Amino acid sequence: MFDNDLFDWAVICGYYAMYHAVLASLIKIGIMATAHYCAIAAFKKFYVERDKVEPEYVEYIEKANQLEQKYAETLDTAQENRVIEQYGIEVITNDDDDAAEWILEDAEDFVLKIEEVLAE
Repeated sequence: MFDNDLFDWAVICGYYAMYHAVLASLIKIGIMATAHYCAIAAFKKFYVERDKVEPEYVEYIEKANQLEQKYAETLDTAQENRVIEQYGIEVITNDDDDAAEWILEDAEDFVLKIEEVLAE
């Protein structure tokens, strides 16, 4: 993804990998959450507070959620201003690269942890 400078998609994919792992963990215990905030709150309650998952994993998804919202807003703006964005110039910063890299690492770690918990 980084070769094509698709940092926004890396962030969004990383977040959704974690979010869907959260949904799977909740479905396993009979909870269906439709709002992202509620799913994360339920995950904290039923997995973190019961010491099945370390608190750092919630930090991963909360951090990813904030970035995903930022990039989703960017995508909405890009869609609304398609012509300008299509022919304009965008500067990619090292911050974008760093965010995309850590979110993919965190997402992989997060999903592996949830798979481990679900296998119990």
